[in-house]
Amino acid sequence: MKIILFGSEGTIGSYVKSELLKNHYDLYLVENRTRIKRSIRYKILKKNFLTKKKFFSEKDIVIYLPWGNLDDFNSKLHIKKLLKLGMKNILVSGTCFEYKKKNGIMSETSKISPATNYGIAKDRLRIKLNMLKKIYKFKLSWIRIFYIYGNKNDNNNLWSQLNNCAKNKKNKNFNMSSGEQYRDYIHVKDLAKNIVAIALKKRNFGVINVCSGKPVQIKKLVKKWKIKYKLKINLKFNRLSIPNYESIKFWGSDKKLKKILN
Repeated sequence: MKIILFGSEGTIGSYVKSELLKNHYDLYLVENRTRIKRSIRYKILKKNFLTKKKFFSEKDIVIYLPWGNLDDFNSKLHIKKLLKLGMKNILVSGTCFEYKKKNGIMSETSKISPATNYGIAKDRLRIKLNMLKKIYKFKLSWIRIFYIYGNKNDNNNLWSQLNNCAKNKKNKNFNMSSGEQYRDYIHVKDLAKNIVAIALKKRNFGVINVCSGKPVQIKKLVKKWKIKYKLKINLKFNRLSIPNYESIKFWGSDKKLKKILN
């Protein structure tokens, strides 16, 4: 059984790669814009592998994790080629930003109405994949990822910004919003374990929230991180506004996730 991983050098994909390497799977990494370090522990595929016939068997798995700078057209094109080659088991990363802006808990059946370009692109990809399922009869798991922390390769999220501020020798002041909003955070290593576990089941799970299922107030969370990880920073609240595409209270239901993993 081959496991083909797209996005192995990204924020999440790098941790998924590490998780897969722990168990010595027959791992193939797809090289796109970022060069991948050569290793005997995995094989590297150039994009032209999508033209190879009889490369896949029905037992193989694709984990597709482009996270930032999503090119929606190319995503559809790549996956359609995979399906034409006979791939039957696919896991694709979605985002919690597919959900409609509202306060409260989001289940997999909550209304979809993305307010960001990224959320819109992901939702279009999901819709396209569901249309392709009618033609190619493959199994799809679409994981909606909420907020993550603990990662090293992303400068755009709260966790990374706090750590970058702590490393700054000249300015230790960290400006943020009121911190009154509630969010759902999961450690990136736990996220990677969940992604691998779901993919290996090779089932048609559809949409799955991959989250902690526990809302936490941002103000309390950053104070906790500051103490736990000994971050030498000065938290400056009420300096920034909350993005207008985000609700004050927003978290995910993990009931379906727990059922799948158990």
